[in-house]
Amino acid sequence: MPQRISSRFFTVFVLFLACPRPATSESPEAQAADEARIVAAVVKVLPKNWNLERTSTGVALRPNQQPLFVNFTNAEPRRPGESRDDYLRRHVVHFDYCITMEFARKIEPSRVQEMIAQNAAIDKKIKEIQETAKFAQIKGVPMPETPEEARLVAEYRRLMDSLNRIPCGYLGDTSVYIRSTELGYARFFSQAAKEACETVRSRVAGVLSPY
Repeated sequence: MPQRISSRFFTVFVLFLACPRPATSESPEAQAADEARIVAAVVKVLPKNWNLERTSTGVALRPNQQPLFVNFTNAEPRRPGESRDDYLRRHVVHFDYCITMEFARKIEPSRVQEMIAQNAAIDKKIKEIQETAKFAQIKGVPMPETPEEARLVAEYRRLMDSLNRIPCGYLGDTSVYIRSTELGYARFFSQAAKEACETVRSRVAGVLSPY
């Protein structure tokens, strides 16, 4: 089981420096020092009701109390006399919501700009496929019925897979990728919970130098 660390305990620094980590740069010591600096900065901005947990590639941030989510996919209509809150609660789904920070060897800003430009060109092609009538008829999971639809879906998937992962920022010689739990068709039960999670993500991203 991963070591769970309170956002306010100094032991997080000791654990990060003492635990073995995969080598991701030419200088493991410098990499470890960068990661410790990132974690120290994150701990300072992390709310008291969130925890920081060590992972094999970085850290995971989780709220002490998981927010609720709702999913209205194929949902039946509201029952007569049913309140909005009761209707929402009938469609509650649960996720292990977390924000992950993945550490990697630094990608130079010039290279990141090239990757962003490549993604823009790929996005343009993706939108062109999405706007075609035949592709638009395929809702949810693509289920092509003709060779032409199959070709479009295959090209769409190829383009999606070719998108570059863009790091959120860097510190020292370490780039950091930040990702939140994918919710699919679900959404937050309350706007307040959504805003709280978005605020945490914004805060932790703020400790990095932006590209």
